[in-house]
Amino acid sequence: MAVSSVALFLLAGALILADPWSHYFHYESHNVQPEVISFGSSDNFVDFIKEIVKSNPFGKIGQVFQGQIDDNAVSLLDLYNSVTVVKDLKARQDAIAHLKYSSEAKRTRQEAEELFKHLGFPLDPSCTAHESKWYYRTLDGSCNWLKAGESHVGSIGYQRERDFGRISYQDGISEPRDGPNPRELSNAFFRKRQTRSVRTPLMLGLLQFITNDAILSEPSSTEFIQVPVPQGDEFFDPDHLGNVTLRVARAASVAGTGTSTSNPRQAKDMSTSWLDGSALYGSTKQVALTLRLFSNGKLDYSVGQDGGQYLPFNDKRLPLRTKPGVAIEDLFAVGDTRANQDWLQLSINTLFLREHNRLCDIVSSQHANWNDEKIYQTVRLLVGSKFTTMANAFQIYNLSESTQGSGYDNFSIFNDPASLDDVRTYPWPQAMKDGRPSVASNEMGITFRFHEMIPDELSIIEANGDTTRVSFSESNYESKRFMEAGLDNILRGMITDDIPNFRSGVNEDFRSARSDQRHLFDIVTSSIVHEREQGIPTFNQYFRDYMHSEVKPVYPIQPRETFEDFSSDPEIVRQLKSLYKSPEDVDLTVGIGLHGDRFPGNDFLPDSGLVIGFLNLFRVKYSDRFHPSYALVSSLFSHCLGMLS
Repeated sequence: MAVSSVALFLLAGALILADPWSHYFHYESHNVQPEVISFGSSDNFVDFIKEIVKSNPFGKIGQVFQGQIDDNAVSLLDLYNSVTVVKDLKARQDAIAHLKYSSEAKRTRQEAEELFKHLGFPLDPSCTAHESKWYYRTLDGSCNWLKAGESHVGSIGYQRERDFGRISYQDGISEPRDGPNPRELSNAFFRKRQTRSVRTPLMLGLLQFITNDAILSEPSSTEFIQVPVPQGDEFFDPDHLGNVTLRVARAASVAGTGTSTSNPRQAKDMSTSWLDGSALYGSTKQVALTLRLFSNGKLDYSVGQDGGQYLPFNDKRLPLRTKPGVAIEDLFAVGDTRANQDWLQLSINTLFLREHNRLCDIVSSQHANWNDEKIYQTVRLLVGSKFTTMANAFQIYNLSESTQGSGYDNFSIFNDPASLDDVRTYPWPQAMKDGRPSVASNEMGITFRFHEMIPDELSIIEANGDTTRVSFSESNYESKRFMEAGLDNILRGMITDDIPNFRSGVNEDFRSARSDQRHLFDIVTSSIVHEREQGIPTFNQYFRDYMHSEVKPVYPIQPRETFEDFSSDPEIVRQLKSLYKSPEDVDLTVGIGLHGDRFPGNDFLPDSGLVIGFLNLFRVKYSDRFHPSYALVSSLFSHCLGMLS
């Protein structure tokens, strides 16, 4: 980006006056002294800019400040006063003319073409035909990327990416990768231990919501993998019969894939790949319409005994996942089919439901002439922006201040911060892959899970402090009991309890579950099976690709040359040697589970797991056309130029 753009952004940073949605701007010429909002004595963005200038004083950002920023600069106003003002700001107006549209204008195809002409490629006519496809988010995730012939990127029903392009099927086409018995691996490395963490169930619930919002595999109804249970397994074969198996459904594949090595099998994602709140709103028209109240933009809801709003019950029989003995009508209707699985997920969904309806009240009071559809679509954008901001907060929280650039954005763990184009306008090159926006990968879908962190119990804490304990597994698909317990009481427990960390093993209620002889389930076995049947690379394959990728990571994770490199525990090393032929064969799930290295100050996940999660969350956020930072930067540019014109 040109120096003038960088300067303009920093100038505009002091002008936090703009309407939050960039497409609404229409300015008259005026001359007003900018209002400056203080961000306190320690501003992460200011610190980050100072770090960039210090490390590269002659770079494009360094030039803006003539190579230095006073050490005493602590606010945006200080940066504003340090900028070498660029003289050609007026010329920049033409470059952002596409941002100037009245909020009341009827938006046409011609306006869409004008608005997005700076992208430099032909727009898909199916996206520009109606403003519901380009001005607001679509339900299915299409038309986020507007390029003709590629508008399906990130939408439901299409394949996920591979982080580094590697596909590891046994035959290179579709046959699951070979390896040791997954149940034996589960027994050897994932048995429950007691290692506690300082994190709370609230964090775990948010992470589940983030993952579920971007990734949803559809189980095949015709393809299954049978995993023999080791004879004498204490949970599944205590009678030493030797004929017990675990059945795992393959992930449904994208039609037409899996025919050759040049067209290998690809798993189908049934959620949008954007962090857009689809876990709440749904990704199809049928689901979204069922969940709406059609009054002031609100979502439908039930009223609990405490008078609070809860998700509506599934009277209209939307397809949902359940457990034997629980009818889907007794579950809450919600955008993600897995949401009733536990009370943590239900709590986060209920919070976002209430936030959506709260914002609808505010918007409708401020815009009395807006109809239900306009309020709904606008608030859906606002909630999605809040959700994205929360996801970024999780990333920052998991790195200490000693990690380079951690206070601003975690992409600095993959690249030298000085090399990043940190003034972000869409499309941002670092979030693109092969000329397209990056979307959630297969590897994230398999590894960015939190099975070791599932607590044994949840606390239900009344306002007076009275506390009861509920088994986590017994809360599965118990939606009516969730409402009876009350969201406030559950949330008090979620912010009070702690959860196991990644060294704790997996709760046996999920690793060795059986409702009867026909329904056996091991969440670890399932993960390893899905890793192999979707052609996910092994631990060494993945991180060898990572170390040699275009990303050029600052934070290295080296492949393991020996089994001893996976663990310093002699028993774990012995088990690895007895089960695997070579360190090259160790599954990604197992390698991450054994990995003890962590980012400084992080006690939540091993750095190998966080790298995969952060890499994907970063790309998904910044490849999203509706990411709030793009609207903010565009708004600031437009406002600053309007004031200077």
